[in-house]
Amino acid sequence: MEQSKKTEGRESRKDNDLFFTCSLIEYIARKTKNKRADVVNALGRKNVEKIYELADVYHSDNIDRVSDDFIHAAGITVGSFDNVAAAEYSVPSHWDIGKVYKRLILGIAKEKGMDI
Repeated sequence: MEQSKKTEGRESRKDNDLFFTCSLIEYIARKTKNKRADVVNALGRKNVEKIYELADVYHSDNIDRVSDDFIHAAGITVGSFDNVAAAEYSVPSHWDIGKVYKRLILGIAKEKGMDI
């Protein structure tokens, strides 16, 4: 079976890795008060690929420690974008937002016939 098709639980391992990658980006953005795109750009392709490839390892570690490691490695500084504090209603968790981004990415990839 292909690596992307292997499953452990309800979804493929790579889908779960994508979920964790999206959730960690959301977590870092909230923690540093930066826009999500700015976090992705600061991390760079190499770090985002590393998070995705090692997501199963990082997922079993403390997210504060993992996020701090990437914040320091990428030199991400504290910004002023705080959409959580500005929200008038209950804010979904970084895990909830990670699920949304994962579904969005998978949907677009499927529609365009792209691999993740």
